Amino acid sequence: MKVTKLIREYVEERVYEQFPKTAEELAWEAEKDKMFKAIEQAELLIGAYAEQVVKELNEKYEFTDYCLKKHNYYHVTDTHYNDSIIYQMCIKANNERVKKIDEAIKNILITLELGGTKAELEEMLANIGK
Repeated sequence: MKVTKLIREYVEERVYEQFPKTAEELAWEAEKDKMFKAIEQAELLIGAYAEQVVKELNEKYEFTDYCLKKHNYYHVTDTHYNDSIIYQMCIKANNERVKKIDEAIKNILITLELGGTKAELEEMLANIGK
C-alpha cells in the first residue's frame, strides 16, 4: 500500500489516540493553569490598588486641570516555574510518550510501504501498545 498524506494523517491520528497524555502531563497542565490564574488575579489586585493610590494622590494634591493617571505597565511573572520538579516530570513523560508514538507510526508506515493491506493496518492500530 502506498502511504499517501491522507493515510499518514489517519495513522498519526489513530496512534495518538492510543497514547493519551500521562498523569504527569495532566498534573503539569493543572499546575500551569493555577499559575496563570494566580498571575491574572495578582495583576487585577495590583491594578485596583494603583487606581486607589492615584485617586488619593490626586485628591491630596488637589489636581484639577491635570492629574496623575494609572498606566498598565505592571506585570506579574512567575519565578521560573518551568524549572519545577513537576515540569521536569512532565517533560520526561512527554518525551517517552512521543518516542513511543513516533516509533509506532514509523513501524506502521514502513509495513504499509512494504505491501501492507488495510486489514493489516487496522490490526496494527488495534494492537498498539499490547
